[in-house]
Amino acid sequence: MTAEHEWHAIVITPTAHVRAIKWDTTSSTHLPALYEAIGCQNVEAVPLTSTLTAWFDGEGMYTQEASLPATMLVRAFRPVHQLYHGTTVITGGTDPVGNTLGLTEEQGKAVLEKWMDAMERLLQI
Repeated sequence: MTAEHEWHAIVITPTAHVRAIKWDTTSSTHLPALYEAIGCQNVEAVPLTSTLTAWFDGEGMYTQEASLPATMLVRAFRPVHQLYHGTTVITGGTDPVGNTLGLTEEQGKAVLEKWMDAMERLLQI
């Protein structure tokens, strides 16, 4: 892939710090990248759409602070039934064999627009 076609993931911290990370599309496993970005040893996937996934610390409810930015982002895509905790990573969906895909540029922009709208709503509370 050329530089203009790199895949990425979006990392959002509980303090609303947002950054993009490169997502290796040649890897058959992405767990180490998720563990490193989130700072955990167990992840939980929350589908946002059929082509977007939010990843959280699987034990975050017990070990991490609640993340209103992440909870509001999930809420922008689907109903929520809980607060989400800790840092989250947003990726694409999966390929036909189940490998996690990175975000395309279009998906990344759509996620960031939803996140900005969610943060605006949060600030109005």
